[in-house]
Amino acid sequence: MKIVNSFLLTRIIGLLVVVASFPACGKWFFSSGWTDVTTDRTEWGGYEPGQEYRLKTEVFLRKNGDGSSGGILVAPASLIAPNPNIKDNNPPPATVTEYRADPAKWPWYIDVIPAGTRIRVSHIRRWNTMTNSEITIFADIIDGDIRQNDVGIRGLSRRWRPPPSIILWEPNPLILDRVTP
Repeated sequence: MKIVNSFLLTRIIGLLVVVASFPACGKWFFSSGWTDVTTDRTEWGGYEPGQEYRLKTEVFLRKNGDGSSGGILVAPASLIAPNPNIKDNNPPPATVTEYRADPAKWPWYIDVIPAGTRIRVSHIRRWNTMTNSEITIFADIIDGDIRQNDVGIRGLSRRWRPPPSIILWEPNPLILDRVTP
């Protein structure tokens, strides 16, 4: 029995060493939760902290799923390509007109942020779990009637040259216009 346990333990340790040695797994395998990666250029994708953008179209301010402050800026469904890999239980309305006709139908959505509003990229975070990592870009709404800090802007973004281990994001040119050089 002792030989079997020793054999099994050796295999488990070997597997952990192999998993931890892969760049896609090793860097994040043993950590969980949010990590601020604002200072790590390899995580920025097409965004840079401090960059300002102007909204080309009206977008929605959506509640965070966990009820925390901030929120998420999300483009109308008609402007974004559906992602078959993501199941969203609270997808955005197709248009702002559809939302305004019956806001009660969309309880996750707080308000409409008008076109022309400026946002500034504030920080970039990676969410780590044992099975995956994902990048979220955060910004501050810096003008207009609704000024809000720490809003996620992945809903205004598109994939940016994804490396094998993690998906990075860049501004969607249909929604965001860069203001600062």
